[in-house]
Amino acid sequence: MFLRNMASIAHRIAVVDGFDNKLTYGELEKISEDYKRCIPTRSLVMILCDYAIETIAFYYSQLSNESVPMLIDRKTKPDILLKIIETYRPQFIWCVSGTEEYLATVAAERICNAGNHLLIRLGFGRCEMDAGLALLLTTSGTTGSAKFVRLSYENLLFNIQAYVKKINICEESRGITTLPMHHCYGLSLLHMHWLVGASICVTDWSVLDVRFWDLLKKGGATNFAGVSYTYEMLKQIDFLENDYPSLRFVTQAGTKMNDAIKKEFSEGLRKKNVDFYICYGQTEASTFISCLSYEDSLKRPDSVGEPLLGIDTFIENPDERGVGELIVKGRTVSLGYAFGWEDLAQGDHNKGYLHTGDLVYTDEEGYLFIKGRKSRIVKLLGERISLDELETALTLHFSGTEFVCSGEDDRIAVFFSGSRTEKEVLDFCRQQFSIPGKLAVCCHIGELPRTGTGKVDYSELRRIANKIPNRR
Repeated sequence: MFLRNMASIAHRIAVVDGFDNKLTYGELEKISEDYKRCIPTRSLVMILCDYAIETIAFYYSQLSNESVPMLIDRKTKPDILLKIIETYRPQFIWCVSGTEEYLATVAAERICNAGNHLLIRLGFGRCEMDAGLALLLTTSGTTGSAKFVRLSYENLLFNIQAYVKKINICEESRGITTLPMHHCYGLSLLHMHWLVGASICVTDWSVLDVRFWDLLKKGGATNFAGVSYTYEMLKQIDFLENDYPSLRFVTQAGTKMNDAIKKEFSEGLRKKNVDFYICYGQTEASTFISCLSYEDSLKRPDSVGEPLLGIDTFIENPDERGVGELIVKGRTVSLGYAFGWEDLAQGDHNKGYLHTGDLVYTDEEGYLFIKGRKSRIVKLLGERISLDELETALTLHFSGTEFVCSGEDDRIAVFFSGSRTEKEVLDFCRQQFSIPGKLAVCCHIGELPRTGTGKVDYSELRRIANKIPNRR
């Protein structure tokens, strides 16, 4: 795929962890050859992801050997994991020791171990898979679903090549992991460094753990990635007050970043000669669609940047403001979805076009500005209301308070933290958005529930909202 000719870089460090374990590219190739003896090419291999150096080496080996990895959160509950296994019938599973205890129903057979990780053969035969299929990833917002995005070798290669050109990764770069490996944005850190023969510090330590920062300094990490929540945590530990001499750039993607925090980090990092890139993308687009540099952010602070090289964008059915659904065209658009093993034989369903579901507009130079999600539009008494715009308006009006809105066509629920009262919030909703009091409920919440990738857990908020009685 995108793995380079190893002869020229076999001596270079590819992976290092927080316990001084290191692997060169040559050693990764040797490990790949070892696994090839027990895993036939084009096998479907489930990986329960963590950042142990053994897991990273195993993932590399499966790409190198042209098996098809399907990446799963290692914290997935046993009943959900078994459901996914029965739905997709993988031939092998890579997991931590102990997982085999609840795999008896799928005829698990232990093949080998590396550290405290096991390679297990499951009792399923080989399934037919499209020749171009390279990887199966859950969508970023999915929890416990059997819906996976089918990504091809071409998708991954063209997307990561375009991204590397934009942010100038080179052989001397060294990333450090901050986001889950099963998340497309976290996984991209591995891909982009392997593409250029650079190295990666791998760790499951949180940015709130002092060991993470010790590793960053000791390992000489030059870059890391974060979602909005990552930067909220960095603000809590006064990240900008400390010096990290090796750091060269950081990136942000995922949900929209708080404007005040974005400005603070953008300016604070610039003073330390650290570049700050705002990125936008989707798993269905092989991760990245656009990227905004610091220089561009001075002119367009609300933008998520211009499309990457080779990606074309269109606005479908724009309204009077020019806002419509973003359509992406290019070789980075995924093959489509899979809902079970039968779908793995399908070819390219999307044909290079992706309906993102994001409502955007562009300026005269083609820079993208996101206004919300198509699915985050509700109709109250016939009036269209964007939950994203409502969140933004509330956040701007009540400074220092975080708001999250969910809702259906019969009711909106507003969750918030801070010192405001429910009456103040409901009054604003009524006055500024004409939302009748009986169609809105408010809930003061100490801490917003989040998924493993740091995104707000809307499914949990909907569960909470359903328990709140309607106002009379």
